Amino acid sequence: MSYKRKKQGRDHEELAVSYLIKNGYQIIKRNYTFFHGEIDIVAQEKDFLVFVEVKSRNSIRYGQAIESLTQKQQKKICQTALGFIKNHQITDPNVRFDVVAIQNDWKQGMSIQLIKNAFPFRLE
Repeated sequence: MSYKRKKQGRDHEELAVSYLIKNGYQIIKRNYTFFHGEIDIVAQEKDFLVFVEVKSRNSIRYGQAIESLTQKQQKKICQTALGFIKNHQITDPNVRFDVVAIQNDWKQGMSIQLIKNAFPFRLE
């Protein structure tokens, strides 16, 4: 991955964190890694432990940012979330998976969309 893409990814995560805080989320951890992968943001929102994936696109040519989240990625996020829950000895968590989709199209400008409960907790 190029330096420019890594920097853009970090910048978009910063935007997502700011957006989440403004919307009542408390950030617990960023870039949590476990055997199976990484979760961009772990947060608390009301009674929910929320695992947040940040997705971004610079053009609508290849679709919306949310469309880049594959089933395989969802499974890895779920496995990593389970690792977080076990490692932090959280019992009976109320878990949710949200996505912050950042669309940065040169024609239409930047938009940020929060998709709550974007996919179910699955480990198959």
